[in-house]
Amino acid sequence: LKSRYCAADFGRAPISRSSNPGQGPRQFLMTAAEVEDDDDGSEVAAVQMLEGLGILLKVVSASEEQLEAASKWCDDMCIERVEDTWEVADEDEWEKFCEALQLEEKAANKLRTHLRGLKEGKFKLGEEAPRPPQRPPLPPLQQRLDDIVENGIEADRPELDFSDEALGDEGVQRLVKGLEGNSGLRRLRLHRCYLTPKGFAHVGQLLYEGGRIAASQGSFGKADGQQKAGGGGYADKLELLVLSGNDCSPKGPGRDFCDGLSMIVHLKSLSLAMCNLGDAGVTDLFEVLSLRDGGAKAACLLEELDISHNNLGPATARALVSVLGRNEHLRSLSIKANELGPEGADAMAKCLVANKGLLQRLDIAQNGFMLDGARMLLEAFVSPVTFAINIVRPSGQSTGATLSATLRVMGINPTSVLDQWNNNRPAEAVRAGDFVVRVNDKTSTKLILEELGSRAELEIVVNRPGAGLSYMDICYNGITNPGVEELRDEVGRPQGCSLQGSLLRWPGGRQVSMNAS
Repeated sequence: LKSRYCAADFGRAPISRSSNPGQGPRQFLMTAAEVEDDDDGSEVAAVQMLEGLGILLKVVSASEEQLEAASKWCDDMCIERVEDTWEVADEDEWEKFCEALQLEEKAANKLRTHLRGLKEGKFKLGEEAPRPPQRPPLPPLQQRLDDIVENGIEADRPELDFSDEALGDEGVQRLVKGLEGNSGLRRLRLHRCYLTPKGFAHVGQLLYEGGRIAASQGSFGKADGQQKAGGGGYADKLELLVLSGNDCSPKGPGRDFCDGLSMIVHLKSLSLAMCNLGDAGVTDLFEVLSLRDGGAKAACLLEELDISHNNLGPATARALVSVLGRNEHLRSLSIKANELGPEGADAMAKCLVANKGLLQRLDIAQNGFMLDGARMLLEAFVSPVTFAINIVRPSGQSTGATLSATLRVMGINPTSVLDQWNNNRPAEAVRAGDFVVRVNDKTSTKLILEELGSRAELEIVVNRPGAGLSYMDICYNGITNPGVEELRDEVGRPQGCSLQGSLLRWPGGRQVSMNAS
């Protein structure tokens, strides 16, 4: 064995090349542990062969050629032995060392971090560097379900994810049973779990029982939306539910599921994407979304709904007009990748008018609207939110609206006729900040004020500045490049908007995503 090394007194680590074919270049770092006399009296190092620098270079997956180059790097060694650890002794030599080994910057930094770990005593030379803790593999599905049924889930565990597992209807039934005493779950993901309408009914039971328990224990006031102390079980604090990729055709998720949806009080986000709903499958769902407070059933409090990729046609878009005209809570709707077509574009434009600016995000990409359909949607997007109400003013009473000199609504008097209108029709409520722009056929300020004080039957047209969608996606709807330019000329440039990629931006942060496809 031939070796070259620096004396231990100087704290240098020797580098050696082995002449033994059986000794590969991964074993070449020697430590001068002790010095003895051999038979002829000369000093030789009785060395302990370590993997040494070879181990360090394994950290960066060094090739045999790189290790061979390292074995030649024996003069002016840049890695210094300090007691039982190693560190970079000379920055210039370190750069030459990395260059000789052709180590990229990322690999060199990793090697240096490893050396620092040796110096800090996190591990010893010859030991593998500690690895970050790995997540243990999940046990088999049935074992997990058995554990949930027998022991429930941890009170502080906020999420369960069974996505892409063959849970099936029986599995989700057992899961619901296991959640009977749970009040800590916030997110439940059941994407593509092979559920049928029967499985949706079991999920509906979870929602219904959770909502019933929350209401009975006073954990939530649906009228004011404020959470109170309490809670009980059946995941009554659930906020997000993902059911995408499960087939609930031909009649949709079913009455049991929709009854649970109307009962649950904390659920804010629901995904029913890729559930093969079809136009017939959204009937019960839309009925729940149309509920208002004060009726036989409480209003649905969902804020985000995804019904994309569901073979929905123009009939669904037409049905949405009345739904979005009544719903007060929905803020984000995705209905992309369906078959609404140009007829559906007309209905979706009417949805924006009927909604009166409550919805904030609408994704209707990939629906075959074509140029004319996209034009109707953009016109609805840029148009101010305007709507009419019809009230009867009792003799001797005012409408109850306090108006500024510019007919801006400053407030609504309690118990007034306008206050009663707002309570009975919250989706069409007149709010502070609205402007009265017409009363019956009068449009001037003087005549409007006279009409409000003299007529009993009043049609009041209100303008709501700044309301409307903050974001709409109409990409991939069969619009050509010239069509995109035409639409931008019609609605973009006159409004002072800018085009960045496929994004049209208006002052105030409103955006439309539109491209040629």
